[in-house]
Amino acid sequence: DLTDTASSWWKIVLILVVVVGAPIVEEIVYRGAVQSHLQRTAGTVVALLGTAVIFAAIHMSFIEFPGLFAFAVVLGYARLRSGTLGLSIVTHMAFNAAGLVLVLVK
Repeated sequence: DLTDTASSWWKIVLILVVVVGAPIVEEIVYRGAVQSHLQRTAGTVVALLGTAVIFAAIHMSFIEFPGLFAFAVVLGYARLRSGTLGLSIVTHMAFNAAGLVLVLVK
């Protein structure tokens, strides 16, 4: 609905927020802060799965929970393997961009 009535300028803002802003902020919060804290206090597996549960639940969509949970595990694993947030941010940006393209092109 948001994209159906949006002007060209608002679509550009939407793209910037969804493809750039949200992934950066969410990765800093979830993989940078939450996952790192849980890893120090509860271990790697609890950190990976716990952060994925929180990430999926915060999006408040029961039907999307399994997919968001799986995606969050991938992002968490990318963070663990790379040791930085860069890979999880870029992966999150690509995921959001693909979803937005599907909505805008319909």
